[in-house]
Amino acid sequence: MKKFTLLFAYLFFIVVMAIASPKREMRAIWISPISGDWPTFKITTPGNLSQINQQKSQLTNYLDRVKQGNLNAVFLHVRAMSDAFYPSELAPWTAYICDRGVDPGYDPLAFALEECHKRGLEFHAWMNPFRYESTSVTHPEDDPMRVQHPDWILQVGNQSILDPGNPAVRTYIANVTKEIIQKYPDIDGIVWDDYFYVKGMGSQDNASFVAHNPNGLSLGDWRRDNVNKTVAETFNMIQSINPGIRFGISPPGIWSTSSSAAAKYGVSLPNNVQGCWDVYNSIYADGLAWLQSHTIDYISPQCYWRTDNPRPDYISLVTWWSAMAKKFGRHFYSSQGLYNINPNKPFTLADCWLQIDKNRELDATAPGSVFFCLKYYLNEYMNTYLPANRFEQPSLTPLIEFKASEGLGAPSEVVRGSDNILTWTAPANGRKYSIYLLPAGGENNMRNYTTATYLIGTAFGNSMNVAAHSDKFATHRFAVRTLDRMGNESTPAVEKVTAVEYTFADGISLSNTSQGISLELTKPSQVEVYTVGGLLIRNGTYNGFVEFPLDRGCYIVKVNNAIYKIVH
Repeated sequence: MKKFTLLFAYLFFIVVMAIASPKREMRAIWISPISGDWPTFKITTPGNLSQINQQKSQLTNYLDRVKQGNLNAVFLHVRAMSDAFYPSELAPWTAYICDRGVDPGYDPLAFALEECHKRGLEFHAWMNPFRYESTSVTHPEDDPMRVQHPDWILQVGNQSILDPGNPAVRTYIANVTKEIIQKYPDIDGIVWDDYFYVKGMGSQDNASFVAHNPNGLSLGDWRRDNVNKTVAETFNMIQSINPGIRFGISPPGIWSTSSSAAAKYGVSLPNNVQGCWDVYNSIYADGLAWLQSHTIDYISPQCYWRTDNPRPDYISLVTWWSAMAKKFGRHFYSSQGLYNINPNKPFTLADCWLQIDKNRELDATAPGSVFFCLKYYLNEYMNTYLPANRFEQPSLTPLIEFKASEGLGAPSEVVRGSDNILTWTAPANGRKYSIYLLPAGGENNMRNYTTATYLIGTAFGNSMNVAAHSDKFATHRFAVRTLDRMGNESTPAVEKVTAVEYTFADGISLSNTSQGISLELTKPSQVEVYTVGGLLIRNGTYNGFVEFPLDRGCYIVKVNNAIYKIVH
């Protein structure tokens, strides 16, 4: 019986740990007009303020609901079809905001970045590096890319891409990324999705293969090498400007079905992928090469299957990808499909919770879920389901432990104003902060900062509205820590409490001192001091100046009929 009890306790502990809301976890959402997310309508009259404000209002409404779900990052499309969702010198305006090549009258990227940061959300710029046209989107004959660089475009059926085998294309893609991170230096990340070569490639790139294959690689190895070189050139450029901007890629969920490909890396294939789409040999995306060469910070494969799908299944894929990321010292954040989260379809909410639990089980220090996509997140009310089921507490994005800390100092002068705005003085180069609300007396115990228990959120800038926590003002204290771009936290700066909250003050002066509290009484008065738990620790009649030594904490002071709440 004793052994059974111990086993039950152990299993209960494992279950609790699996579903606990961790302090660090990537919780992101894919947002694209292509998938019907944002914007859902175009500006038909460039510069029309009403239409611009409607687009802006739609996004801010959506971001409020992303924040409500305790997510911490947004992956927003900024380059979809060799275009730009921002004013660019290198690509025409996207047709998803206004018409292609037409300035809509505002900068959607700048607006989205600002609004994400207002809500403490990271902003990762989602880019398709090579895609030019899709089966449903074509560009006119006078499109700048078609006019200026017709030799860069490979036509594959009714799709087209920029040629990865052309060195000028690779440099162009790196320069597009460079333009973004220089124009918007406050962005948090760059992420690519699953468009590389097009499935069904024939001899369209034969001219590049002949001209740019000095090592005599096979066609497949050459194509993979071209993609790898593009990844490396972009990554190295980011490191040269700001290594704190995270660079990740989201390839299809199945790396390869080829055992010979796996043998090159000394690994085995995932279970249950036989007969599935071989990404390695069809679109020439080699996620293991990027992990091995350390030319990405994280990989987020699109594991859009149920846990009990016959082939492939979610558990097998994420178990394998997590092991590969750990083997090569990088992060794995699973991309999960919400588009079939319906009891009548192959995906359910219960399966979503199981997938999140599995992500956490596989990596307790850097788990992650990137949900595809916003439309289904909203349709299925994930903004209320997630905080009620798995994302009960806010979470910081994972620590990039394989990069050097920026060594930022701690904030100072943490004060809650009468307007319930918490403010602090930022250290040099401070931009992002983690905010905690701890029981009075526990703010200097560093163990209280190791979990999400007392974490209430993050802020870009030096203030946060804390009105939602007013029920704890009398018993808790705020603490603020600087976050560098890698996720390292500074030492905490604790809220200064310089005023006493009271309901009546006739002839009484009460103040905080370095040792406790002091009272100045103009007449004999009955004084009682209680802990917040109701324990009476001081009781008597006093007159004139009186000082009571107290430990740090929260107290209730009763002077005659006046009730005071004080945090020392």
